Order: sequence, then C-alpha cells, then structure tokens
Amino acid sequence: MVRIAALVIAVVVAALSAIGLAGCSDDTPPAKAAAPQAVSIKGADPIIEGVETRGKDLVIRAYQREEWDAGDFVFAAGDAMRAAGKALKAGATDAGKPEKVFFLLSADAMDRLGHTRRVNVFGVSFKAADLRDARYENLSAFDVIDLANAVYAPRASGRREIAQWCLKNIENTPHFCRQAVHDTL
Repeated sequence: MVRIAALVIAVVVAALSAIGLAGCSDDTPPAKAAAPQAVSIKGADPIIEGVETRGKDLVIRAYQREEWDAGDFVFAAGDAMRAAGKALKAGATDAGKPEKVFFLLSADAMDRLGHTRRVNVFGVSFKAADLRDARYENLSAFDVIDLANAVYAPRASGRREIAQWCLKNIENTPHFCRQAVHDTL
C-alpha cells in the first residue's frame, strides 16, 4: 500500500512538473531590464522651476503659484525640498556635486499700490551630504524641513509665514524653528 501511494505521488509530481514546464524553452531570449531613467531636481516637484550650480553650491528656485496660508506654504516647500533631496540622492543630472544646497521659495505678493509681483519669501540651506545620506522612505516633509542648517527670510512677509508655521508646528520642526529665530532676528 505504501509503495502504491509513493508511486502515485511520484506520478503526480512528474505530471505537475511537466505541466509547469510546458511552453518553456531555452530558445526564448531573456527579458531586457529597463534602462534607468535620468533624474532631475527640476522635474522632481511641480513648484521647482530652476536649478543652478554656483561653484560648490546648488541653488534650487521654487515658485508657489497657488493661494496659500502659513501652514500650507511651508509644508509645500517641505514637500518640494524632500523631492529635491530624493533626486539629489538618486544622482540628479542637473545637480553636480554640491557641498551646500540652497532652496529659495518665492510667491506672488501685492504691494502697497495693489500691484502683484513675485517676491522671495524665504530660503533654506542644507548640507548636501545630509540630503544625499537621508533615508527618505523614513522621512516626512516635516523631517526634511528640520534638516535645515540656516533659514533666510529677507522680507517681513517671509518672517511672518515662518513665525505662523512655527507656532503651529514647533513640535514637528523644532530645529527649523530654532534656526529661523536665530537666523532671521
């Protein structure tokens, strides 16, 4: 009885193996792996509109086109900073090998006469090594904002946006908020 069961199992395994291999032949060429696509910082996020190298510095210019409030504005910048950092880490073709990365954010503002014009709202600098070494799968936009080495806010509107952001988000971005207070006062 045991011999018959072993024989039946052997026949079933052989039949299943034959069915599994049916249609397979050595004549089929292996599938080609897709070529890696070139990565660019400019294409990493919709608000990033320009990238330029200045010596050992990389300058990323972003333009917030939509209406915004303090929380959304800084968070949108953080999303773009995260996307730019991921592109830098992936070997972005438009980045070179910078030591510092400056992220400059501008937006439309109305002057005292009612004219709309673009103004620089704030800037953030990073050590390029920090952005290249970051594990983005573990970092949110808050975490990337908090990697900032320096915060620049040349206009009162930028300082106001950062202050409003920090009032709501100091627990999420404590280093960024300390840098902003230190650097903009």
